[in-house]
Amino acid sequence: MRLVDHRSLLFVFIISSAFDISHAQDKAVNPGEIPTSDPPMASRDVGSSYWHIDGNFESVLHIKNVLETSELTVTPVLWMADGTEYDLAPIPLQKAESVSINIAHAIADAPSSTRQHASLFGSAGIRYSWNWRDAAIAHVSTTDEIDSLTYITHASAGIAPNPDLKNATTSSNVVEASILKASSRSSLS
Repeated sequence: MRLVDHRSLLFVFIISSAFDISHAQDKAVNPGEIPTSDPPMASRDVGSSYWHIDGNFESVLHIKNVLETSELTVTPVLWMADGTEYDLAPIPLQKAESVSINIAHAIADAPSSTRQHASLFGSAGIRYSWNWRDAAIAHVSTTDEIDSLTYITHASAGIAPNPDLKNATTSSNVVEASILKASSRSSLS
């Protein structure tokens, strides 16, 4: 068995540390080159969270401002089964504030021009303007309390439903989902 001389290990450690320090100095940024402003403000769409209000199901859109230092105004958006978009009133959210919107109530309060397109299912999302994405997050929780069923679909940045799916030849949006449906013939025990 050969013993390693500790002095040689120390020498290798010192040389590698010196290389790391000199290499880091090469990459140093001059103070005049440091960005002094945020990226430009841009409109952000976060969507494709599935909802339905048929049978005993109740769907609730949950929205959270994840900014801990700034307020953010968010516009909730519902898309009906036929692709009709319904923008709800903008909601000013305080720092790190969350709100919940009952989708059935929002549809019931919609103007008559939107209610004529009302459906028992669709998708939901949010729209806001901020310097970077993910300043706000959203998801829909759908619950059937009688049958003890709950599922959650999260909205994703950059995905909004195609309002003209019947005439679309290709679509760049792929949404996958799983639904558990209990019936009187099935047993979970």
